[in-house]
Amino acid sequence: MKISVIIGVIHMTLGVFVKASNSLYFRRYIEFFFEFLPQLAFMVLLFGYMDFLIVYKWLQEWPNPEVAPSIITTMINMPLKMGKT
Repeated sequence: MKISVIIGVIHMTLGVFVKASNSLYFRRYIEFFFEFLPQLAFMVLLFGYMDFLIVYKWLQEWPNPEVAPSIITTMINMPLKMGKT
């Protein structure tokens, strides 16, 4: 299930890069700066961090599965509690 999230984020990021190449090809520079760059920043910062958490959770050895932090809770607490657990 988590590998499908990683593949989906890669797929969406590639779609954003295709949009950037289209805007540069058709010389729509305003679209490039005001659509592509914010979309890329959002994708990399939010979903890239979520992918990092997934890989980190895979690689880290947890003594008890209940001790491992929940990715969903971490992602929800980012905007609500500014990262505090």
